Amino acid sequence: MATAMALLRLAVLAGAVALLLPAVAEARILLSLDDFGAVGDGIADDTQALVDAWTAACASTNGHVVIHVPAGRSYQIWPVTLAGPCRDEIMIFVSGNIIAPDSPEDWERRDGGKWLHFFQVQDLTVSGGGVIDGRGQEWWAQACKGRHRNDKV
Repeated sequence: MATAMALLRLAVLAGAVALLLPAVAEARILLSLDDFGAVGDGIADDTQALVDAWTAACASTNGHVVIHVPAGRSYQIWPVTLAGPCRDEIMIFVSGNIIAPDSPEDWERRDGGKWLHFFQVQDLTVSGGGVIDGRGQEWWAQACKGRHRNDKV
């Protein structure tokens, strides 16, 4: 009897929360990079998995879409443009790591020096406790070398 009463109270509380916080009760679609073939070892190129997850999220009309970057993994993403317009809100929830390629020279072949480029996108949220690492130390080192060369001229 006590268990039934506790379950009833829990159900009433859940219903009250759903009424008071409608955003919590909204339909959400969760797309993991792993679902789209990402390896997540920090070495493999996982760019296509992100592009495919983005394409699915952007086309979705079934509610708010969350693209999840799972914890405990590192996804190497090469320079990419993720374009809109999208049909609904998108959240990229980073629990793991998104990392850029090691060398800025590798970027010269792609997208004019942009890494994660969002174009014509509205209602995008990036959240979570993970890391987005553009490996800026390599860019700064290269920029400083170029500046010193100009100073000597």
